[in-house]
Amino acid sequence: MPLAGYAKVERNRIVMDGLVAELDGSVVLRQQRSGGKDKPEELGVALARQLKTAGADRILEKDLWVLKPKQSAFSIGLQPIPPPP
Repeated sequence: MPLAGYAKVERNRIVMDGLVAELDGSVVLRQQRSGGKDKPEELGVALARQLKTAGADRILEKDLWVLKPKQSAFSIGLQPIPPPP
């Protein structure tokens, strides 16, 4: 599934864009959030929640890829798991 995130600094603020889409492009969710440079993690969490509210969780559940704690995609390769019943 297509996932994207982009952040830039504009006039002492961070502007973050996020995207989650269906593989076939039938649904594309885009959201943007901005805030002070002092709390980038909170801004990212808020953007993720915004995407979830818009329906990203339903897209992600269809084709979920999971990493175990303290692993990275580069160290193990992504491992698909089936969606919940």
